[in-house]
Amino acid sequence: MTTDAQLARLAPTSDDPAQGGDPTATYDLSTEDGRIQQLNTWYTISESAQAQWERQAREDLSFYLGRQWDAKDLQTLDQENRPALTFNYLLGMVNLVSGLQRQNRQDWKAYPQKDGTRQVAEVLTALLKHIKHTSQGDWHEAMAFVYGCVTGKAFLSARVDYDRDPTTGELVYEWFSPFRVKHDPFHDAYDLNDGDYVFKDRWLPRGRIERMFPDAKERLAGVHLTNADMVKQGVETTGYTQEPAPVSHSRMDIARLRLRVREGEWKDYETQRFLLNVESGKMVRLDMGRARAKALIQNRPAFKYFERTRPRFHHSVWVGNVELFHEIDHYPGQTRFTTVPFFAYWIEGESFGLITHAKDPQREANKRKSQALHHLNQSANSGWVYEEGSVTNEDDLEEFGSKPGLHIKYRQGRPKPERLHPSPISEGHLTLGEMGYNEIKRITGVNADLLGVTGPQGQAESQSGIAMLRRQQQGAVVLESVFDNFRFTKLTLGQVLLELIQKSGAYSNQEVLTLLVDGEVQQVPINVRQQSLAMASERVLNDLSLGSYGVTIDMQTSTPTTRMANFEQLIGAVKAGVPIPPEAILAASDIPDKEQIIESIQAQQAQARADQQAELAAKTAPKTTNGAPATGGPAARH
Repeated sequence: MTTDAQLARLAPTSDDPAQGGDPTATYDLSTEDGRIQQLNTWYTISESAQAQWERQAREDLSFYLGRQWDAKDLQTLDQENRPALTFNYLLGMVNLVSGLQRQNRQDWKAYPQKDGTRQVAEVLTALLKHIKHTSQGDWHEAMAFVYGCVTGKAFLSARVDYDRDPTTGELVYEWFSPFRVKHDPFHDAYDLNDGDYVFKDRWLPRGRIERMFPDAKERLAGVHLTNADMVKQGVETTGYTQEPAPVSHSRMDIARLRLRVREGEWKDYETQRFLLNVESGKMVRLDMGRARAKALIQNRPAFKYFERTRPRFHHSVWVGNVELFHEIDHYPGQTRFTTVPFFAYWIEGESFGLITHAKDPQREANKRKSQALHHLNQSANSGWVYEEGSVTNEDDLEEFGSKPGLHIKYRQGRPKPERLHPSPISEGHLTLGEMGYNEIKRITGVNADLLGVTGPQGQAESQSGIAMLRRQQQGAVVLESVFDNFRFTKLTLGQVLLELIQKSGAYSNQEVLTLLVDGEVQQVPINVRQQSLAMASERVLNDLSLGSYGVTIDMQTSTPTTRMANFEQLIGAVKAGVPIPPEAILAASDIPDKEQIIESIQAQQAQARADQQAELAAKTAPKTTNGAPATGGPAARH
């Protein structure tokens, strides 16, 4: 965690707006220059504060990708013609934990809080599921999870996308690499909401920036950039390099580069005035001065006036010393950052992933196995010992001495040539190689239960799905903190999406939405005005702007592990005598063509009911004098 004493070290003092200024200075945030100075200062502080984490995280990512040898060690081994093997155990370990998350996905469920209704909560739940579907949310969540497990943190960010709907837009969310996000290092809350800013950056060519922000085209002509804000990349330059480009004020040179565009949300604070109706509990915000507000409630005991200092959110986009976009209350009434972090392990502001503490045993395993192969290679051609002049074909012995079928001639009366036998590799050396793999399992918590191994010798035994699920859940206790952190990330993201549904304007129109919920298309009316004849007044059906709502997490019933557990529970209930319809059991199974089987069963049941009703009608019909059923009315019986 960053302390105040480190502030001066984190942010160098500079008068250059593109670099930021004195971290203790106060800037006029109502002006563009003041905002740019403040934003660049914050960015420099955050970048410096997470430099140590970034070095560690990039090394962790390299290990996950299989780049596990130090460059100097590789050069030395290459010069000595020795192998450098990589047995990437960490890849499988992380992918297994990622697979557990993918097979046990979770859904949001909204519930009413103050002034909320159950009906609107159900609509909000349907909207959350629809947003997840249109955003490809399962994939983005999985990417954030695996990146967090590897590097220690990742981010999910919600926004209103206007590409497909330029009028009201549509809500989406996506994952972001942690190397692209800079946040306030002085935060204490997991969700960052007690900090002052969260920034994201991306590299864009200048032409695209001008097309995205045409109003800033003239100001971009005088943009001042530091080395870190320009990079040569790809076909835009004759030479490809990831190193920062040299500073150049040539417009032609800058046009050939990609520029770092920074975007983010930040807070300032303002005093807000409110009027509370004590009898009804309703509260309204006042846009007037204190004296006028107090005069308004004189001799009105039913009203109470109070003030609160609350954060006000700003949305800014800038490059170097040029502000491309700035807006206050981009989402009116916003109370949370729309970018949500996932920390695999997070203690006292420090974050790390599953790989961080498993790199040493991975290095040990690689080195021991490489040494064992080198020893084997040396043993294949260890050499011969013979008396000088005793062998007649020394050249053949030297060239083909390690190959089978070699015939050696030695002179009569001379000692026979003997092969040199190197000392065998020690058992301790082999044991150390295996210990590296076992230590990785102990450190990461990925044990035999998670691997699905249940037999005494390591072989997988056949068992029920629910039993396998319970063993895996027991084995995942070591990793529970990781999954619990991701659950909190999902809850926070759900709260952000709920706030944007109510306040962003994406769902403010009177309309009937076509939503895809759990694989089914639903028609959901929102904000629809209806005339009430009984009350002689107008009411709004499913008004999303009223009331407050919370979010909880439900396990998705579509995941394989959950389906298997549900199916086994239904079978167990049937064996215990619970009268469960067969179509319900089939619906919970993974049997192919189960829909057709269920329809066939339902058709047979309908036919059986029809036959029973016909038989019952025949038995209860009135009889004639000769015993035949009566076929006519009163006239037929005379």
